[in-house]
Order: sequence, then C-alpha cells, then structure tokens
Amino acid sequence: MKGVSQPQREFEPNSLTIGQLGKEDSPIDRLLNMWLHNRSPHTKKVYLRYVKRFFTWCAKPLHTVTLADLQGWQDTLVDSSPNSQRLAITAVKSLLSFTYSIGI
Repeated sequence: MKGVSQPQREFEPNSLTIGQLGKEDSPIDRLLNMWLHNRSPHTKKVYLRYVKRFFTWCAKPLHTVTLADLQGWQDTLVDSSPNSQRLAITAVKSLLSFTYSIGI
C-alpha cells in the first residue's frame, strides 16, 4: 500500500553473515544470543563452534542457506566420529529452525 511504511525488521537478512560475528552488538551476535538463551554453557560453546565452522565453509548469508548447503557440509565431516557428525548437524539445524520460526 502506497504511503504505508513496513515495520522495521530487527534483523536485516544481509546483515546475518559470519563476517559480522564477534563485532560488538552485531545482528548475528544478537540472533545467536537469542537462539542460545537458557542453554548450558557447554552447549553454547559446542553449538557455536559448529555453527561457525558451517558458515565459514558455506560463506553465505544465513537467509540464503539451503538444504544442499547443509548436506554438502555434512559430506565434509566424514573424518569426524559419528557422534561429532550428529552434533554438528544438530547444532546447525537447530539454528536454521530457530531462524525460520522467527521469520528469517
């Protein structure tokens, strides 16, 4: 509708890149903090490690990640133990599900 502004989104999709991770109050850091809220310190550490590895490998903004990207990365984990592979995929799928649930 002309003249009616859209509500501002808390997270602009193009700002959700691994390159922004660790920058003070970056959109990706805020998103990850929301996702990991109320998780144990150990879970936070492990999930973040795998998510960082995935996005370093994928090198795409979060909103453009596809199932094929996740499967391609999974194929690179063949030298990891089955448990590590499961945990890596669980961490990334959890983040993707969370972002989907909040409309990203």
